[in-house]
Amino acid sequence: MERRDRWGHGVSLWIVAVVAFLLPVMTWGLRDLRMHNDVTGWLPKDDPQARVLAWYEKMFPSEDRVLVSWEGCNLTDPRLKALERRLEGVPAENNSIEGGSPFVRDVTLPTEVMTRMLDRGISFDEALESITGVLCGRGSLKIRYTDTGRLRGEYMQQEIVRLLRDEFGLEITIDHGDMILPESHGIALEDTEAWKLHDELTKFVQSIPLYDVQISWREMHDDRQRLENVKAALLKMTAPGSGSQTVGQSCIEGCFLVSGSLAATSVSLSEAGTADKAVAVAAIRQAVIDVGVPEDAVHMGGQPVVNVAMNEAVSDAAWDPRFPAWNLAQRSPILLSTLVSILASFVMLRSLRLACLVQIVSILTVVMAMSLIPISGTSLNMVLIVMPTLLIVLTTSAAIHLSNYWKHSGKDDPA
Repeated sequence: MERRDRWGHGVSLWIVAVVAFLLPVMTWGLRDLRMHNDVTGWLPKDDPQARVLAWYEKMFPSEDRVLVSWEGCNLTDPRLKALERRLEGVPAENNSIEGGSPFVRDVTLPTEVMTRMLDRGISFDEALESITGVLCGRGSLKIRYTDTGRLRGEYMQQEIVRLLRDEFGLEITIDHGDMILPESHGIALEDTEAWKLHDELTKFVQSIPLYDVQISWREMHDDRQRLENVKAALLKMTAPGSGSQTVGQSCIEGCFLVSGSLAATSVSLSEAGTADKAVAVAAIRQAVIDVGVPEDAVHMGGQPVVNVAMNEAVSDAAWDPRFPAWNLAQRSPILLSTLVSILASFVMLRSLRLACLVQIVSILTVVMAMSLIPISGTSLNMVLIVMPTLLIVLTTSAAIHLSNYWKHSGKDDPA
């Protein structure tokens, strides 16, 4: 017989009452659910590597920085300075700042770093080499044709593409854009340090050899030996054909890289930017677009960008509007698993009432578990995002087994 309390109420009524009491509390807990992905936070605090990392961060505290660049950005790109003014603002009267972004504390340009180095007696070449690989890069491989190569016109580019694809398996890109002379607009007459860098940059740009085409491929600077092999193969290219005066003559005179052909700027986030990294990253991206950079040409990196991307990936697991509604496997894997769970319940239990009870229990289990995340002082991340799907599967599976056992318990011969 069913157990009852002193008032004659069954256990099921008390279960419903407890759930009804806890449901507002669980709903309140879900309101404070936040997404935060930090790989370092996934390690146990007593992990040896976690201790080393904690010590390093204590001794050398770092700030949240975003590295910003775009296709065609180089050391003399005037849009770098325009981006700095848009993010930092410009000095106004009464020592105030006009404009700027509340999410940005300061912007560091590669030219500013070089200016400080020149002021300390470091030569221009040493300064440029020092920041290469940090805020500057060597960029595309520049190729200078011989007169024979220039006579071949567009066929020369096609042969370069075919050669590197067949011999090295590289899919190359023909790049455009040259390093222009630095602008002097906005440099104060008394700013001798800025003028010194301006003059050095001018001489540097003017000293770059002429070239006919620029090529690049993915991870081209990661394998130096392959890069040297590519240069050697290009220098061996000769004019094909027969019956021509140029047959067998060299088509390429030289291949070289230029430091500063790629450049980036470092953006430090303010307290407001650190508190809401998603909004800060979006504001920086919009500022880059506002200075004339195409949206699809923007490149951003850094820990804040990684965290935002990870949060977006987790959110896309719940609902990704980029995919059509019929492609539910990619539109919402969590929703798809829920629908499969509901369908399995109906098929296995063959009872609408019992299947609904099973799903209600599964959903309540997920809600209760998820509400404990903010209550416990933690946040949702890429590890915990699998918990709703996992709990639905486990709870539904266990509930179906128990329900079938219960249905067959009253039969004399369950078989």
